[in-house]
Amino acid sequence: MKQLRWATRILLLVMVSLFVVSGASDAAIVLKIANPLPRDNPSTQALMYFAELVKQRSNGEVAPEVFDNSTLGTAVENFEMLQLGTLEMVFISAGPASQFAPEWEIFSLPYVFRNREHMFAALNGDFGRAMEEDVNKQGVVFLGWYDSGDRNIITAKKPVASFADLKGLKIRVMESKVMVDSINALGAIATPMGQGEVYSALQQSVIDGWENNPPTLLSQKIYEVSPYYAWTRHFMTPDALLISKIAFDKLSAEHKKIVLDAAREASEKQHTDWAAYMNTVVDELKKVGCTFTDVKDIDNFIKAVEPVKESYKKKHGTKFIEMVNSYVK
Repeated sequence: MKQLRWATRILLLVMVSLFVVSGASDAAIVLKIANPLPRDNPSTQALMYFAELVKQRSNGEVAPEVFDNSTLGTAVENFEMLQLGTLEMVFISAGPASQFAPEWEIFSLPYVFRNREHMFAALNGDFGRAMEEDVNKQGVVFLGWYDSGDRNIITAKKPVASFADLKGLKIRVMESKVMVDSINALGAIATPMGQGEVYSALQQSVIDGWENNPPTLLSQKIYEVSPYYAWTRHFMTPDALLISKIAFDKLSAEHKKIVLDAAREASEKQHTDWAAYMNTVVDELKKVGCTFTDVKDIDNFIKAVEPVKESYKKKHGTKFIEMVNSYVK
């Protein structure tokens, strides 16, 4: 089954490549960007902005193309394609990327960042640079951090108002062992799968819920089958834009600089747009029938996942957790 899925992905990439090349100038270097999110998500808009900047500044010699809604495969499949050079770029959550960059497991730890300001202080400092170096060892080139807010529990049939309400629920998580362990520690049954499979899995009752941020709930219209949102804030995991080292090394020095500069500017734009979007998205979700619940016993959630943090420390030591904690003001 897995071999068939891979064959299908490779055939799709070949067809996509032929289509993209036919639509670009003969001399254009095409950079396909795999993206799990829909077109109207602020992160996707930032990727489109990046693509436009690169096209303009390279006079059409480099042509990034964004493929939304997990069209080119799951996060794990996309990362493997980067390493092989069969895909040029990917927009990916740091969670599943930890399967390839071991130190990135820290991003999957529950309650590791206190808030957005804490997270970006760490990402923009020595901690973030250490994480960039780690992923760059895996056959890719890091291009920028993206905000994805905090992740919360979203259910289909009933709200989660307390720690006890999660027990036994099948909750979709990203393809990250630490995230799986965390959700299991909360008493739920973690079910890893790609974001593109979530809607149908909820619709068919394969899962009882999932965990993500309000913009993803709204932009993918998953509120149609999963309207109960509980503010657990258990994960705060950034997204990242990566390019295959094989593809990056083929670029001229001038084109490399264009890509790096455009990626930085797109990342900055996304941070601003995300913050503005978050101010309105919850109101929009309430208008379409979503119910938001403040979890009262959050201390029980934090206490329950302590063994996951201890397991991380035994595996990786305390260096990076201490680095992250040093950015708390």
